[in-house]
Amino acid sequence: MQAKKLTSLRILKYSLLRYLPGQKGLHYQRQFRRTKWADVDKDFQVAAERCRDLGLAAVDLGANVGEFTCRLSNFASTVYAFEPDPWAFSELKKRTEHISNVVLFPAAAGDQDGTVKLFRHPKRRENRLLSSVSSICEDSRIVKKGSDPVDIQKIDFVKWLKQINERIGILKIDIEGAEVELLEALLWSNEVNRCDYIFCETHEPEFPHLLDRYKRLRKRASVLTNTTINFDWH
Repeated sequence: MQAKKLTSLRILKYSLLRYLPGQKGLHYQRQFRRTKWADVDKDFQVAAERCRDLGLAAVDLGANVGEFTCRLSNFASTVYAFEPDPWAFSELKKRTEHISNVVLFPAAAGDQDGTVKLFRHPKRRENRLLSSVSSICEDSRIVKKGSDPVDIQKIDFVKWLKQINERIGILKIDIEGAEVELLEALLWSNEVNRCDYIFCETHEPEFPHLLDRYKRLRKRASVLTNTTINFDWH
């Protein structure tokens, strides 16, 4: 009982302090979001089972080495997985080569077609797991000094959605800051209505100059009637 009370007080503290200005507020916002992760995971599982029951597809943007791609493959009719980092994509390919309902794209998803630079952690060769923090956003705090960028393909995601013309039960987005431009294109398009559930990790502490754009996205999400968006993915 005492532990539960302390947890409740901690959540209340984070809930109030997240409105502080600047980095301190962003710090407490992140702490508050962490208290919701268990509920987010439950919602994700419910949405995955709904994919299975209704025969819906899923999309994994920022698939990395495939943890959630593999998990979704047990429920969705098809899983479309996007991963731009060359090393992570090679691991993703090995991990899913035996799974018939997974379709891979060695590319980033964004607001337009083209070629962009992927900035990777300078110590990724020493620790390959650091590939998970690569980003196409050069102004990100995720990108460290000494990062050696690599050219990658970027796919216009809204146009791609139109082309596949499928109902998407789950769209998972974990793309290290690039979610802003992608969601600005998606949430004001008709294609968003074909995405039933969106689970997105946002990166306000790494992109404090984009706070107004993040707020606008959250406001837009609150008025959508056909799509449920959770911004507390992790």
